[in-house]
Amino acid sequence: LQGLLAIVVVIAVAVVVLIPIGTPLTLGCGYIYKGAYGWKVGLTVATLASMGGSALGAVICFLLGRYFFRDQVRVWARNK
Repeated sequence: LQGLLAIVVVIAVAVVVLIPIGTPLTLGCGYIYKGAYGWKVGLTVATLASMGGSALGAVICFLLGRYFFRDQVRVWARNK
């Protein structure tokens, strides 16, 4: 469970920081969990972990933009 949460957090941080390592992380997650749990369960767990991490990263990006960078975006919008 700790490894699964670690992968979700790493993928979420990669999404927020715009590091393009999502595909290698997703493929590596699938490889690891396929080996640990087999094809059906392993790939299902890996898929849910990568989708959860991507969704968590997207939510964090939305919340950062909505509450922390709102004033900066307004300045950018006025200048155009």
